[in-house]
Amino acid sequence: MVSFGYINDQKEWKHFCGGTIISDRIIITAAHCLSLVSAKMFIEHPSIPSNTKLLIRTGDEYLNTPEPGDHYARTYEADAFKIHPKYNSQNFDVAMVATNQTIEFNKLTKPICMPESSLRSGQNRWGHAVKFTGWGFDDDFGIRINDSLKDSPMQVFYPEYCSDFYR
Repeated sequence: MVSFGYINDQKEWKHFCGGTIISDRIIITAAHCLSLVSAKMFIEHPSIPSNTKLLIRTGDEYLNTPEPGDHYARTYEADAFKIHPKYNSQNFDVAMVATNQTIEFNKLTKPICMPESSLRSGQNRWGHAVKFTGWGFDDDFGIRINDSLKDSPMQVFYPEYCSDFYR
């Protein structure tokens, strides 16, 4: 899990979105995470100083809290991104981000684990358990109480369930 963000004037990490490493230079994320990022990789928002580059933090479970594992953490600049060509606010919310240098893998920084074999024809993962991780908000009011990486077990839903839910 990586954190997209920037370092503010107080030298604090400001997280605004997460992503998942899929190779030593590529991260997959939600397309909406890049809605305020220019082609030159600057974050364009009135509350953020101009010329603030999009940064990527790896290997850091507690973003602004010193801890023993901090020596695994690294910060990279984003080099380029590609949003799915069919993205709109409801569908195809996926994008790829390239780092400016090779990501250093270590105890806390690894690419996502993918299945060792593809599914046979007719098989699916619906109903299987998966784990989600992130630094998201701690409540429905947009408040982040702490900066620790969280995880939650989930079940893979049938596509029809999601389609019906989001109509």
